[in-house]
Amino acid sequence: MAFSPGFTYLVTPRIGLGMSFGRLYFSHAGIKTVIGSKTTKTSDNEYGLDLKTSSLNFGVSFYFGGGKEKK
Repeated sequence: MAFSPGFTYLVTPRIGLGMSFGRLYFSHAGIKTVIGSKTTKTSDNEYGLDLKTSSLNFGVSFYFGGGKEKK
């Protein structure tokens, strides 16, 4: 699971230009190992904040709605 804060500028009511920077993330993995009659359970949690320049993202969003555009 990750959260990347950003914003979207609506060029028109149906088209948006977006930018986000950084990433706050968390992951969990559980492993169960059975060897003969012995069961071992392990888990791994990872979390962090990524502020590298490679986490800078740009995008375009298209919004399709069921209503009419207001003028």
